Parts: sequence; C-alpha cells; structure tokens
Amino acid sequence: MTEENRRAIRLAFSSALVWLIFGVIIGAWESIIYAHPEIMYSLPVWVRPFVEFGKLRQIHVNTLAFAWLSIGFIGALLAIVPKLTGASLAKPRLAIAAIWSWNLAIIIGVIALDMGKTRAREYASLIWPSDALMILSFILLNIVVWKTLIQRKEKTLHVALWYLAGSIVWMPLIIILGKGLWLDFFSNPFFGVFDNVANWFLGHNILGLWFTTLGIGAAYYIIPQMTKNPIYNHKLSIIGFWSLVLCYPAVGAHHTLAGPVPVWLMAEATTFSILMVIPVTSALWNIHKTIGSKWELFVKEPIFAFITTGLFFYFVVSLQGSFQALRFVSEYLHFSQWVPAHAMLALGGGFSFICIAAIYFFGPEVFGGEWYSRRLQGWHFGLSLFGILGIFSGLTIAGLIQGANWQNTNAGMHWIDATVRAVHPHMVVLAISGAVFGIAQIIFAANYVLSLRVNARPQVAFRKEASVNV
Repeated sequence: MTEENRRAIRLAFSSALVWLIFGVIIGAWESIIYAHPEIMYSLPVWVRPFVEFGKLRQIHVNTLAFAWLSIGFIGALLAIVPKLTGASLAKPRLAIAAIWSWNLAIIIGVIALDMGKTRAREYASLIWPSDALMILSFILLNIVVWKTLIQRKEKTLHVALWYLAGSIVWMPLIIILGKGLWLDFFSNPFFGVFDNVANWFLGHNILGLWFTTLGIGAAYYIIPQMTKNPIYNHKLSIIGFWSLVLCYPAVGAHHTLAGPVPVWLMAEATTFSILMVIPVTSALWNIHKTIGSKWELFVKEPIFAFITTGLFFYFVVSLQGSFQALRFVSEYLHFSQWVPAHAMLALGGGFSFICIAAIYFFGPEVFGGEWYSRRLQGWHFGLSLFGILGIFSGLTIAGLIQGANWQNTNAGMHWIDATVRAVHPHMVVLAISGAVFGIAQIIFAANYVLSLRVNARPQVAFRKEASVNV
C-alpha cells in the first residue's frame, strides 16, 4: 500500500470519526428533548432556533448517514480494492479530493439545515450545493476504483469487489433519480403522491444499494481474513448480489402503504420486500458458513465481535422490513416510534458496527502500528451494544404502545395521552441509552487519536512497502 493510499484512507477514517462524534452528540440532545421537552425553555431565547428538534433531526440523520457511515465505508473501500486487485490504488490524489469534496458537502448541508434551508424530504433534505459536491465525489471515486480494477493483476473479481464497485455506480444515480436533479437541480420538481414515491425510492435505496452493499462487501473481505477460511460458496455470493440488485429497487413504496398510492404499487412493494429474504439469507448464510468453527474469535477479537454483531442486526432489521411491509402490519405501526427504532438498528447498529470493525481492522496498516488500547476496544463494544439495544428497545416498545392506542378508538384518549405521555418512560430509556452510546463513540475516537499520536513517533514510523501484503 502506497503512502498516498494510506493518506486517503486515513483522511476518510478521521473525517468519519469527527462526524460520528458530532452526530451522536446531536442525537443525545434529541433524546433528551424526547424525554424532557421542557428543557428547551431553560435555554436562552436566541439559542432555541438553532437547537430545536425539527432542525436537529435532519442534521442528525444526514451526519450519521451521509458523513459518518458513507465516508467511513469509502475509507474501507479504498483499503480493500488494492488488496483484492493486486494493484496500487490508481489516482489516490483524486480519492483524497473526493473525500474533501464530500466533507465540504456535509459542512454546507449542516449549516444550511440549521438555517432552515432544506428540501424538506426524508433522507433527501440536503440542498443543491451539497448534491453537486457529492456527485463530484462519486465521479472521482469511480475514476479511482474502476481504473484500479482495469489495471488489476488478479483476473478473478472477488465478490467483495462486486458489492463495493456496484455501490459507487448506483448511489449517484439514486440521488439524481430520487431528487429529480435531471428535471430541476435547484429545487424539488416532484409534487403530491409522486413526490412521496420518488422520495422513498431514494430513501430506501440508500439503505439497500449503498450501505448494504458497502457493508456486505466489507464483511466478505474482513471475515475470511480474520478466520483464515475461504468464502464458503462463490455461487451463493453471486446469487445474493444479483437478487439484491433485482429486489431492492422496488421495495421503497412500502413506506406509502397507508397513503393514496395505486394498489398495484402497494402489492409490488410488499412482494419484493418479502422476496428480500433471498439476498439477505444468501449473504448471511454464506458468511456464517465461512466463519465455520471460528466463533471463539467473538470473545478474543473486538473487531470480530463488532462485525458479526452488525451482521446479526442487519439480519433482524431485514426480517423486520419484510414483516413491516405487510399492509395490516404497516397500518398498525407505520406512524409510530417503531419505525425510528427500525432505522436506528439498521444504521446505528448494523452498518455502524460493520464500519467500526472496518476501521479497527485497517487502522494498524493505515497509521503504521497497533491500536493504543485493546481494553478501550472492549469497552467500546460493550457500551455500544448496551446503548443501541436500549435505544432500539425503548423506541420499539413506545411504537407498540402508540399503535395499540391508535387502534383502540373507543378509549377516548386525547392524542397527547395516546402518543406522548403513554411512552414517556421509554423516552427516558432512550435518553440514557443514547448517552451511553455517545460515550462509547467518544472512547472510540480517543483510542483512534491516541493511536495516531503514538504511531506518529519516529521509532514506529510507517512500515516499508515490502512488508505490506497487498
């Protein structure tokens, strides 16, 4: 691995960690507002407009999804591609430029959101300058990755490369189509029901054809490396890849089952949501069989604990998604806290845990030495697991209560009693769990910074090129 390649990955990981800390602080504040909204009145009047829930929720979602997870996984992609191709990363300076462009996109987006400048669409709220910079980043990344693939020395394409290379091709197309940028780059060209359908084409495919493909691609590389076992079945991995590509683009409309959309669209979304069982079980069964009898690594290696727990969360979330796509289930749960619980387990649990594992795995090679503290890695895993399970359980139980209260139309409950007061204890659980999860990520960031400082000393300078297995 060349020094410029290391610089690109180090920049990606460092940027991702900054955004992670920023995002979890915002999330912790949001959870406090959930539990005790009256706290807003204790703040100075001039501060309140900048920390109100409506703005912070958009900032929280965008920083964790499009900054922390996206930039972190881009770092993993830049580390994996040279290893599986046997070639040095082509144009690493373009990769560095892509990461800076992406960071600038998020900075502009966050400032704009806090000023009230937004597209006002779920997972699509960033304004056009951010869109332009992110698309520029994708163009640069595609040049880097595809040129490296063309120059590869390994003729067989590892399945991880299928997932990773596909991700950077699909994602810009999803943004352009979902936001209608080819119709109007500067404002939302969609209206009414079609706006909702296009929005959830974007929102759901970000999860399925960006985070899922990056996460599974990273797992397909890291798991065999840690277990020293080959991938169990190459054909099964290809079935998982192509069935994901076939099924996932059609599932977004299951978010509109309770809305005024055509019945055929509801049926199509429900059908493909259930068919998602095929790519999910194909990939996870393949990874499970690849691990084989090496499960003792779960106790010995925090990296292995993170990545396998993340994959388990992905499995649970995927089953939830197919279950929620049934119309009678969606009508019961759709507008409740169950849905944020589902999203948190996917992004805050599943893919965040996989991304953390990737940073832990590639960190020593990137900064030229071992991690500062293995004990801190263990604390990071334990507190992260406790925090995400608390967040998920608190929101899930709250959602079930809200759904039951809405269905019980004869109770005569005021909507405040049915949706706010009834779930207050579970919002307290959410606030405590969110704080614990935030502390865990601060430990992670501290371990990373200390590792960089220790390994920057002259006596532990970067390993020579000859000692690195590409």
